[in-house]
Amino acid sequence: MTHEQESSPSHVEEHSRWKKYQSSVDQHRQSILSTRPGWFSLPPEERFYQQCLSCPLDELTRSQMPFLVLPLRIHLLRSTNSTLGCSSDLNEESIKSMVRQMNSYWEQARIRFQLLSSTHENGILEHNLDPLIPKHIQREAKHFIEHDLTRGPDGRMQNRSKRKDLYLHTLLRPLKYDKSTTYNVYFFDMTGNGSQGVCISREHRVVIMGERSTKGYPLPTKRPHGCLAKTMAHELGHALGLDHPAGRTFRDGRRQCMEREERENLMKGGADRRGGGGSYLESWQICLAREEASGFLKGCTLENQ
Repeated sequence: MTHEQESSPSHVEEHSRWKKYQSSVDQHRQSILSTRPGWFSLPPEERFYQQCLSCPLDELTRSQMPFLVLPLRIHLLRSTNSTLGCSSDLNEESIKSMVRQMNSYWEQARIRFQLLSSTHENGILEHNLDPLIPKHIQREAKHFIEHDLTRGPDGRMQNRSKRKDLYLHTLLRPLKYDKSTTYNVYFFDMTGNGSQGVCISREHRVVIMGERSTKGYPLPTKRPHGCLAKTMAHELGHALGLDHPAGRTFRDGRRQCMEREERENLMKGGADRRGGGGSYLESWQICLAREEASGFLKGCTLENQ
């Protein structure tokens, strides 16, 4: 950046506006600490909603927030077991395009996921499960995914605790997901009937996704990469601390997300054939996600000191 750019009125104004907003948030939190000691025991959604009521995050301030860049690895699971391994359609070229599309949803929060790049990798890793997982375990996993991971009458996925155990303690354990210091997305062929993807561990920032799905389709169907990109954006939202807001209200009775005719909330989700969920984020969701992202980056900095 040149000296003229650094001292330009527009640059100084942008920096000053964001700095003033941060100062107002700090003052809000200090006031809360002295007057409402129980405030920090509230759910994060409620805390950041109340913060945005006191410190509105307008469009101009939002556009001037500094980008938070989060490291991302994409893992392509391969296997001769047709239910576990994704196809060759998912490769370096298609994944890079998918990540670009996924990041377009997070642009509004000034958060960007960046494929980890080093002399040894480009952030896209392939793993052959065949030498890692015994054949009989793969057969059991295939049966469970195809027959036991279905949605009940209430629309909720059945056997979720067993699903978590299968993926984290059996299929992904050899890949040492729990030692990772990045956000990770693992692509399988399927992750269960009626499931396009799930943040299987928020603690370890692990998302699993299926290349095929029966969500909105009568039979397992390979989905367009644009739909996979939106699913990835949604599931990484869970890794950033966001839940499904649809149908939920805050303490003052207001709905957590305001339905808008032209668009729906990114964290609402939905089947591909019905639009594949939404795209926009409420201000409180942006603030909450950025707080989680900032905490992660701060932790990475401390580990490297």
